[in-house]
Amino acid sequence: MKKLFTFIAVICLALNASAQYQVENSDFEKWTASSGEPDHWHGFKSAKGGFAYMAQGKLASSTDVRPGTTGTKSALITSGSVLGIINNGTFTTGQLAAANMSAANTANNAQMDKSSSATDNNGEKFYMPLSGHPDAVKVWIKFSQGSTNADHPYASANAVIFDGSYYQDPEDKTYTNKVAMAKNNRITVCGWTELTIPFDYESYKDNVGVTNYNNAGGAILVTFGTNADPGQGSNGDKVWVDDMELLYYSELASATYNGNAISFNGTSATVNEYYDASKLNITSNGHGAKVETSMDESKQLLTVTIKGDNISEDANNFHTYTIQFKQYGYDLLSLAYNGVAITGYEQDGDAIDVVLDEAFDINKLTYTLSEYAEPTFEYDEETGFLAITVTSKTGSSSEYDFNIYRRGDINNDSQVSIADVTSLVNIILGKQPDYKMLVVDVNGDEGVSIADVTALVNIILGKTN
Repeated sequence: MKKLFTFIAVICLALNASAQYQVENSDFEKWTASSGEPDHWHGFKSAKGGFAYMAQGKLASSTDVRPGTTGTKSALITSGSVLGIINNGTFTTGQLAAANMSAANTANNAQMDKSSSATDNNGEKFYMPLSGHPDAVKVWIKFSQGSTNADHPYASANAVIFDGSYYQDPEDKTYTNKVAMAKNNRITVCGWTELTIPFDYESYKDNVGVTNYNNAGGAILVTFGTNADPGQGSNGDKVWVDDMELLYYSELASATYNGNAISFNGTSATVNEYYDASKLNITSNGHGAKVETSMDESKQLLTVTIKGDNISEDANNFHTYTIQFKQYGYDLLSLAYNGVAITGYEQDGDAIDVVLDEAFDINKLTYTLSEYAEPTFEYDEETGFLAITVTSKTGSSSEYDFNIYRRGDINNDSQVSIADVTSLVNIILGKQPDYKMLVVDVNGDEGVSIADVTALVNIILGKTN
């Protein structure tokens, strides 16, 4: 189906329009004027200049349309001849001027000026506003020659984005109001062919018109001709034009982190470094595309969304990419008390029992954590419960729990005394069934016997640790 271009605002007569991203009537389906020119496009019937009446280049509607469309019309330009001089078939979004007998004289041109009050046969100004930064012109073209001319074999297509102040094609001087140009002056004889012509912004980046255009928008002058050389070609050269579209790219062109290229597998990539926004550089193949980033802090997953310059008109013109950066951990990598390693603990797991040969002193704990992580310690002296919380740089955390016991503290009163001897004897006699083997196995032989009583007494008397 022939694509119809929609606009987010109607262009008022004063040309103070909202953002406009396409050339109107680019499918050439509307031919309102009795002069036989397509709406918003102009040939010699609306031309100005003293020799306009003599111009033989013709613009007309044709039912020869590009393949695969349900549209019914295309634009056809045909060259003519007067006094032996070839008049190229030409049409434009601006106004044609025919002011000199010499076809190559720049007084014969396509021109556009926002300040001009001249109007066409539909009462519209010879002006096509544009506020976007298209990356290419895509257009269907068919070209035939009236007779072969090997010296001048090419038709032409040219689109110039500028700030809206006066501009003409071909130029009669150096114009610094240009923003970009898409030009193909080597279109050969062909059946219906789809052409994509890229815009060149780089060559005009220092022009004064660029700032004006970026601040307020401007215009686009599009011109098609039956020959790339004025007054050349042959009588009866024909060019059909159908379904022109301005393309706005929104794909990833390059991505680097810390100066190194990021390699993508499709739309995803992994960078084994911690994320720092200042080290990331992303460019798009769309000149006016917007790059937006969003970081999922918990996963260190960066989402990159590239939106085409015409996103307000085409909500689907965007591409999304993800970059997985190194995650900030919150792990307790090692733990020791007084130089002796403590093992068996698990992140957010059950509390493990730790038996010490002395009263617990939190200052004797040593540990290693994930990089940039911070610990928090909570110790309950009454119960001996120790909770270590490890928090990552991004706020994620985990907890490691420990039950701290003192060997020989049989009654769990945080002291080793004669009362513990009594409790140990009761355990041996079976009078106290509930006990912690790690605590009551004072001599470390993995059993409970009178030998543990002896070992406990020695501890109390200070004869052993």
